[in-house]
Amino acid sequence: RLIEFVGDSITQGYGDWDQIVNMDGVPGKLLRAFGVGSDARYSIVNFGQSGFTPEQYLARWKGLARADPAGATAMAYSIFSPNGFAGESNQSWERVDEMKANCLAAEAACAELGRKFIPVFITGTNMFFLNPCLDQRPPVSWCRDETDKTKALLDWAKDRYGSRLLDLHQAITDPSTIGPSMLGGLSDQPIYTIDHTHPSTSGYSAL
Repeated sequence: RLIEFVGDSITQGYGDWDQIVNMDGVPGKLLRAFGVGSDARYSIVNFGQSGFTPEQYLARWKGLARADPAGATAMAYSIFSPNGFAGESNQSWERVDEMKANCLAAEAACAELGRKFIPVFITGTNMFFLNPCLDQRPPVSWCRDETDKTKALLDWAKDRYGSRLLDLHQAITDPSTIGPSMLGGLSDQPIYTIDHTHPSTSGYSAL
């Protein structure tokens, strides 16, 4: 049974700062958990691509998956990506709707190829949404938490998919964080990330 993982650098397994794509990331940990060779419970193909928006990584998957239509049992799709919100023009409620639509397109494409669709919310990240001054101790008065768009996307996914949703953000939620975020914004040190975007080794362990 083969599962295709579709997403960005976090799906790819890219760690923050000086880490690279390695066995500490999602793919490596899954492979070790599933086993190898003829005794493996599942196999995976990692379509994660650093820097890609949801539209881009879905298009990449479509091109490759259609070349091998019977090649997988399921597709795990990353609903959220900070790349999708990059740039001020994309930090809008319209962009939230576009990411919802892309998720529905992924679901439809998955059904067309006979794969099970596994919706995944891999992380709520600080990137592009929390004003950097929130890292100051204490935060200055004009700082803003703009992660409401990320939360809205997550709430939509919960409403649509219910218990089918793999809400991996829940695994890294902490009462001391600001907004839906991996960063310990109210504490002195980040909990699960260093660069505010990619998980550290402890972040990947939690995921």
